[in-house]
Amino acid sequence: MTHADEIIVLHDGSVAERGSHAELLALGGRYAAMWQRQETEEVDAAGAEADLKAAAEAREEEEDLGAALAGDHSHGSGCGCG
Repeated sequence: MTHADEIIVLHDGSVAERGSHAELLALGGRYAAMWQRQETEEVDAAGAEADLKAAAEAREEEEDLGAALAGDHSHGSGCGCG
């Protein structure tokens, strides 16, 4: 959409704004607000995904440490952890 020649923003069935991506952002109206909301949601989603991945990795490390402390060698012989 950012490369479109013209973007038309409708509100209540009427044209509220029209112009290029850059023009509509500079206008600071409805299009700019929608664009900012979308950008914020994408950043929030990426941050949440990174947080979930980090939590899963931390949980795996805790499980590995717990298994090593308990002397569980179910992950294979010759591992060197015992």
